[in-house]
Amino acid sequence: LDGLELGGECVARLTHLWADLGCVRCGERAQLRLSGLSATACSSKVWCDKCSAVLAATLRPAFLGSAAGLSAAAFLDTAGCTLADVPRFGLLLMCACGAEREVSDPARGRRVRDGCRECHSPQPLYFSNVTLVRHAGAAGGGGGGRSGRGSGGGGRS
Repeated sequence: LDGLELGGECVARLTHLWADLGCVRCGERAQLRLSGLSATACSSKVWCDKCSAVLAATLRPAFLGSAAGLSAAAFLDTAGCTLADVPRFGLLLMCACGAEREVSDPARGRRVRDGCRECHSPQPLYFSNVTLVRHAGAAGGGGGGRSGRGSGGGGRS
């Protein structure tokens, strides 16, 4: 997440992610919703509407934190497709006191101002954009990408 700002010693984790996938055979687009909290719902498959290829993706979330410089939200492993965009996602914010709160579908470039429900410390959330970075082995939809800050093509959100 580019320009990530989280309040204080807050860390975050993806609760869910909508992946906009492109078929490697024909380029047709499809969307999948993947869970960042459930091991059984972190992988999903869909058939391409145009060429009937199987498009599969597996989400491997990571922790985010502006103080620690952690800005890669997740790795996304794909098969038969490439990651084109991440239109929506949700975050679980965890305060240093141990309290958690969910932020569903934060908007790019808009600051979310809220506070911890337990210790009342401020927990602002801001990111300017979602950048996708393709990693080695990601060509042809066989490998993955990771989500977070960086530069480059497609794979990281």
